Amino acid sequence: MASETMIQNAKAFLLQESPDSKLNLYDHLCSVMHKILENRTPNSVDLLEALSKEAKTGKFSPKGDPTADVSPSSHEVELANVQNKTFPKTERRRRAGSGR
Repeated sequence: MASETMIQNAKAFLLQESPDSKLNLYDHLCSVMHKILENRTPNSVDLLEALSKEAKTGKFSPKGDPTADVSPSSHEVELANVQNKTFPKTERRRRAGSGR
């Protein structure tokens, strides 16, 4: 059986922060295991990989609407969008090829 010191050393190792992502394996594994135990689905082993990816990518998801700081389109962009709808791509290609 593992001694208290061995357990503490293992936990300390798992709590080491990654220099790249600033995450640690202990918190990541706790998050994944919590979801597995919460759902208790028969395919938990198959679900482990998907939950692990979800837990990791969730750390990097933007908070709020990522397009909130995008300024509205200019008049020229709006006009171009209207013109694109007016002239379908096939018609634009034919006109471009005819030299007009």
